[in-house]
Amino acid sequence: MKLITKFVLPFSLLFFSFAINAQNTIQEVEDELDKAVRAKNYTHAALQYKKVYYFDPVEERNPSYLKRAAWCYAKALDKQNVLLTLDTAIDAGYTDFYTLRSEQEFDFLREDPGWKRIIRKQQMVYNNKEDTFYWGLYYGLLTILFLLNLFLFFSEKEISYIYFCLLLIADAQWELMVNFSAKVYFVKIIPWMDLLPDLVPRVTFILLLIVFFILFSQSFLKLKHRLPKLNKVITVGLFLLLFIFVIYVFKIRVPEIIFVSILMSTFILCIISGIVIWRRGHKEARFYVLAAIPLIISPFFPLSRVIFVYSIFNIGLLLFYVILTIALGDKMKIMRLDKEKAQEKALEVLEEKVQERTEEVVRQKHLVEEKQKELTDSITYAKRLQEAILPPKEFVNKHVPTNFILYQPKDIVAGDFYWAESIGSKFFIAAADSTGHGVPGAMVSVVCSNALNRSVKEFKETETGKILDRTRELVLETFEKSTSEVKDGMDISLMCIDSKNKKITWSGANNPLWYIQDNELKEIKADKQAIGKTDYPKPFSTHALEYKENSTFYLFTDGLADQFGGPNGKKYKYKQFEELLLSISSKSMQEQSDIINASFEVWKGTLEQVDDVCVIGVRV
Repeated sequence: MKLITKFVLPFSLLFFSFAINAQNTIQEVEDELDKAVRAKNYTHAALQYKKVYYFDPVEERNPSYLKRAAWCYAKALDKQNVLLTLDTAIDAGYTDFYTLRSEQEFDFLREDPGWKRIIRKQQMVYNNKEDTFYWGLYYGLLTILFLLNLFLFFSEKEISYIYFCLLLIADAQWELMVNFSAKVYFVKIIPWMDLLPDLVPRVTFILLLIVFFILFSQSFLKLKHRLPKLNKVITVGLFLLLFIFVIYVFKIRVPEIIFVSILMSTFILCIISGIVIWRRGHKEARFYVLAAIPLIISPFFPLSRVIFVYSIFNIGLLLFYVILTIALGDKMKIMRLDKEKAQEKALEVLEEKVQERTEEVVRQKHLVEEKQKELTDSITYAKRLQEAILPPKEFVNKHVPTNFILYQPKDIVAGDFYWAESIGSKFFIAAADSTGHGVPGAMVSVVCSNALNRSVKEFKETETGKILDRTRELVLETFEKSTSEVKDGMDISLMCIDSKNKKITWSGANNPLWYIQDNELKEIKADKQAIGKTDYPKPFSTHALEYKENSTFYLFTDGLADQFGGPNGKKYKYKQFEELLLSISSKSMQEQSDIINASFEVWKGTLEQVDDVCVIGVRV
């Protein structure tokens, strides 16, 4: 607030006192013109415009007043004064007669022989006009700065660049509004530019200039974090300007001095913010403050025009934009240096932490290795226990000499298991998939294998469907002892071969039976229920199959079909497995096992095995 009291308030009062006199003079002329136009006294209005033109000092005369006087004479149907006034305007450098040349009501004027002379003179003056070249150069520099900063925005992702680009666009439009030479340059290239002052209120672009400058300043200087109180004052000024503009659009007249005073005060507050931030040690603010110097002093320069046709204020603007571009680049450089220093410091701190923790990590590593060894030893021992429940190969070969068993656990221990038992002439063999894999699956497999043994040996069940019914009862009985609900169980494919009576029966829980007879693969679908807790349990079905020599039966779990792999990382699927079995059915059982295993390994490739694999082949 001290800064506002010392700098902003005195400046605003000084500016206010200077502007009041100019405002009164302009207001008197405008009032007189309004009266003349309302009364349709166009000749008097023309005289007022010429009065304003000749009242100004020679070097500051605006020939657009003569053009307006010519328009008023045209409305009064005074061809002679129109041509004389236009002739004087051309001598003063004005060459923009778009309205008089295009509107239909002035056709009478264009029929006069003197009009062609005026047009030839206007064209000759325009072609020889240095202003067009120099304004092209001015806009060329603005375009280069715009493209440069737009490129830097996409490169650096810094929002300040966008605000700066919008500031350049607003200035380019403002010059078209207020500077005759700039407008003449563009009207020749883009004729509709002549309509711009009529389509858009002139105050629009001076407002956009200060709005984008404020947004740029807040972003560039990080006022929200560095000077929050002053930032709030600047934001209030911004909203006041927007409010005045809105009511201006709705034709509510506000004295221009109020608008300009708020505008200049907000601008100066931004510059003061830059000075304060620079003094606090933020180097990127130094070019920001430097850029403001030529812009601030240019309106008070004793000469109104320097270097060909540019006003000193335009030179100040160009310097302002160039130095701000340098300021943005300097800010990015400082940010990169700060980032590098921060990274170096962070790296030093990180190295210290790494060094401090290395011993702790090594100690923890030894503890983990010890625990890992204990765990691995325990699981390896569990594997030996699980292998003890699997039937020996010799036992299976004794009852079905032509067979293979492909068994590949995902982990050391598995949820999949195979089971075999014989009672009299009946030989039972099954491929089972317990819930889960690894240690949990292995524990469930022990429970399920024990239930199968009890069903056959203790309860003397010999029908495959009844064996599965009894097994389900025993599994549920085991898990019901737990205080929490256990829904674990198994899917199974169970086959019985009665070699004496030449009969084959089969039952399945979710897992089907495939068999090949006469080079044709057939399937018996399983009951859609598992061995375990289910909402609607039903007795398992027993299927009788034809006992035909050289028939090959396949019992399996879902591990092979669900394996991801191949060129696209997809599942193996049952269809591919079916085609493989048909293609190798004539081979020996050992060859079939080797081919299935090789196909699985090739398909899996470098991917992880997703589940336990168990495939059993039996040839009668």
